[in-house]
Amino acid sequence: MTRSSPVRAEGKIALVVVGMHRSGTSAMARLLALNGAALPDNLMQEGPDNPTGFWESVDVALLNDQILAAHDSSWDDVFSGTPQPFAAAVDPRLRQQAVEVIAAQFAGAPLVVLKDPRVTILGRFWHEALIASGYDPRYVVMVRHPL
Repeated sequence: MTRSSPVRAEGKIALVVVGMHRSGTSAMARLLALNGAALPDNLMQEGPDNPTGFWESVDVALLNDQILAAHDSSWDDVFSGTPQPFAAAVDPRLRQQAVEVIAAQFAGAPLVVLKDPRVTILGRFWHEALIASGYDPRYVVMVRHPL
């Protein structure tokens, strides 16, 4: 197994919390934030299924939904966990939009948390966008026992 690339010249790190819904991603994102990592500015509101908060960006979720919808998929697509060819070849204009979202949401903070279950499906896309934004992505993979 290879290690992630060395820290970028700027020294910025993005902690990318990946895992599907109800796997503990929200709890992990909050834990990382309580330990000094910056959360996005435009946080999704808490809901009845997650009353303490989701700790994810509305703007990131909207961009992810836009990408998935363009490929006849969605966050609750039961086939989204299988390899999707479009996930590696998203329109470069959308990558630039992701870079702009990252800049707006994190304002260049040196240590950030990117969390949205859709990032699990679009991991390569966000990996490239984070690198283009000067971040060294590091992954926290959440797995919850199905029972």
